[in-house]
Amino acid sequence: MAIYYDTETQKRYVRNTIIAIASVLLLSIVVPIAVASSRPEPDTEERPEDQISTTATSNDSNTHDGEDSSSTINTPAKSNNTGKTNTSTIINAKLYTVISVTDGDTIRIDYDGVSTPLRLIGVDTPETVDQRTTVQCFGQEASDYLKTKLTGKQVAIESDPTQSDRDKYNRLLRYVYLNGEDVGLSIIANGYGHEYTYYIPYQKQSEYQAAEKSAASHNLGLWSPQTCAGVTR
Repeated sequence: MAIYYDTETQKRYVRNTIIAIASVLLLSIVVPIAVASSRPEPDTEERPEDQISTTATSNDSNTHDGEDSSSTINTPAKSNNTGKTNTSTIINAKLYTVISVTDGDTIRIDYDGVSTPLRLIGVDTPETVDQRTTVQCFGQEASDYLKTKLTGKQVAIESDPTQSDRDKYNRLLRYVYLNGEDVGLSIIANGYGHEYTYYIPYQKQSEYQAAEKSAASHNLGLWSPQTCAGVTR
């Protein structure tokens, strides 16, 4: 009787062992499959920080006076800590001929067949043509800089939705780009003008202010002690 019991016990032990091993093997196969199937699909969409930011106005509310909306698609230029300006690429921009340069921050362009004055957003240079005041310190240099840079050239222009379409003198308010270079930023970064905010901050305000700070720290142009030391009025 004892021998039978031992034999049955051994049989049950072997059978249970086999079942246990089989269960472990089965779980090792099933569990990974279940876990894998429960994982979410990888995120294939671009994250905001992975996207290249551009400024674009694609609706009618941001297109002014028949201006081709393609002229408002730009990647902004950047200034570096040397006060120089890096160029930027303007995509599918409509170009306008610069007929003349009035002074360091105002030009006249052929705007769809009409000679139209344009005031650069965010820039103020010393006066040279204002009858209410004399020619200000570094005003002639600023005017000559822009004349040399833009007269007769083809430029792209960009409106700013935070600003009016035109100022009280009926001048277009725009950013101006020459071969991708932000002209207003270049004026400030090279010390030919001040950053200028007219009531409402504009989109490039912080960038222009940084360019002014850099120009001042390097004593460029009107910031030099040998010219105006930053005081133009």
